[in-house]
Amino acid sequence: MVGKLKRFVTRPFRQLAAIQSELEDQTKLLDARMQSVIAGLDNQSQMLAERLNQVVQGMDNHSQLLAHKLEQIIQGIDHQASLMNERFDQLRQGLDNQSKTLTAQLGPIKRAIDRQPHLVGERIAEAIRTLDRARFPTTARNIDTTTVPDFQFGDLEPEQFRELLLHRGAVMLRKATDPALLDLIKQKIDGLFAQYESAPEMRSGTYPATISSNDLGDFWYQLRRSHIFEQTFKQLSGSSYYDIIRGTGLWDFAAHAFPEYQLAESIDCNCRRVTTGDLPVMFDAPVDFHVDAQYHSIYNLSVNFWTPLAPCGRDAPGLQVVLLGIEETKDYLEFDFAGYDAKPNDIANMRHFRCYKEQLEQLKQNDLAKCLWAPEFEKGDILAFTNFTMHATYCTPEMTNPRTSVEVRITCQ
Repeated sequence: MVGKLKRFVTRPFRQLAAIQSELEDQTKLLDARMQSVIAGLDNQSQMLAERLNQVVQGMDNHSQLLAHKLEQIIQGIDHQASLMNERFDQLRQGLDNQSKTLTAQLGPIKRAIDRQPHLVGERIAEAIRTLDRARFPTTARNIDTTTVPDFQFGDLEPEQFRELLLHRGAVMLRKATDPALLDLIKQKIDGLFAQYESAPEMRSGTYPATISSNDLGDFWYQLRRSHIFEQTFKQLSGSSYYDIIRGTGLWDFAAHAFPEYQLAESIDCNCRRVTTGDLPVMFDAPVDFHVDAQYHSIYNLSVNFWTPLAPCGRDAPGLQVVLLGIEETKDYLEFDFAGYDAKPNDIANMRHFRCYKEQLEQLKQNDLAKCLWAPEFEKGDILAFTNFTMHATYCTPEMTNPRTSVEVRITCQ
């Protein structure tokens, strides 16, 4: 019984020992298997490392090859760039040489082209001179060149008036218009100046010295210089400066004197007030010698019927002219249709004349003092002269009275 009990008690221990022994065997097998796996993994790792080394070595070789190839490409590009620079230098040098050659070849052509306007101007001028000689003979006919051209209106024939204008430059026409009409015109002019005298624009601002325009700034500038043009005068007063020559037949007289032309009113028809000393508002200073063509047209003949609205030339400034024919004046002033290089102070058409020769000292040096004439005017007298007649304000210190005049210009078209 004890033996059976002992076997019964010890059986689990034997079984446990058997299981333990089996586990140990399994553990040994697992260890052996693990060692085998680890060994295999180590071999795989070594093989992978060797493969990676081979790959890295291959990549290094490829990198070196690529770097070498890139270096060859860069060297090739640098070489091409150098060749291109050399080619560009050659092309630039060739273009510079071509440019110099062209400049040398075009120089005479350019000078010839630059000369063309002068040649055309000279040819036009010669053609016009030829026409003028045909229409206006340079030899005066049936006029006295030894005395001043001072006549009563009505004592001259239109042909004589024409000859005197063309060959003496000016003609005095005594009692050529109605003094009462001049009084009316002066009254209206004075009224317009009085109307504008207190305007702020008369005491502020500087305006460009243009001849005539519809520009408001120009209007005020001209008004400050005592210029009221026909367009403005006619609109504001209801009268016309041209009444001065139309009412007495002077317009028709001029039309008969120049039958080959169509006479027209000029846009440069205006009044002017002159005084000496300090200038009041809306008065102008005396002007030096000039020809109207310097500022107006050089292509058309025009006649200025210069009309003082009160006696002048004694106590009030008058007008002085150079008694010289149109062609003689053009020759003296070296008139040129093409024109000269403009001087800094030249405006309008001044560059077509040697304007310095209009100075009084120049006139005296060129023996033209004998041609100066400064007549005295009574109310109703008119001095007619052309746009190529040299003229200036005539004033002396004794002339203390102001003078208002109207420049009634007609254009021969």
